[in-house]
Amino acid sequence: LSECLFFFAFPRFPMLSRAMTVASVRLAGRRSLTAVKELTGLPGYAVEPNWRMKLIDEYEDTLREVQAIPAGWPYRAAVESVTRQQLAVVSASTDHDVVEQQIGLGQVEQLLKMAKDERELIKAFLEWKPWAIDEALLDRMDQSFRTTVGGHVRARAYERVDAMADEQALLDQLKEEAELEKVPVAAAAKKE
Repeated sequence: LSECLFFFAFPRFPMLSRAMTVASVRLAGRRSLTAVKELTGLPGYAVEPNWRMKLIDEYEDTLREVQAIPAGWPYRAAVESVTRQQLAVVSASTDHDVVEQQIGLGQVEQLLKMAKDERELIKAFLEWKPWAIDEALLDRMDQSFRTTVGGHVRARAYERVDAMADEQALLDQLKEEAELEKVPVAAAAKKE
């Protein structure tokens, strides 16, 4: 870009344009060789100059915090797998474009926010402890739902399902009820 600007700015002075280009190359040699992003193009996401170190720290913290969730729990396995894969990509490259392309979930600033959100979710899981729910409690909750205002609609269906051992008989009964419901609708439509 600087070559183009100087060429158009000084078309009659190619030596000056060349000298300025050489100077800009020398300055670029002193700077970091990694690409620097000027804007994210996303509202609310400022450019994070230390994105790589922050992402590595977030991913390592995530892997450390998820250890508190029991090993057999599927959420832990999923978080560990995804986080290790993303940590490997970030550790292998210093170029944000390469990381963004390989992970494929947005810009590095968005990845940083997702990593922070994942840590918040882990904290919530540790508070909720869904792996420690007692089956008897679930049964009581199910019975409670059946007797609430929202559950009374389904109470009849629950009773029929509980009473019927044969799945085919249940399907036949539901088909019969569906046919019976169509008759009044069709009769009402003929009256109009």
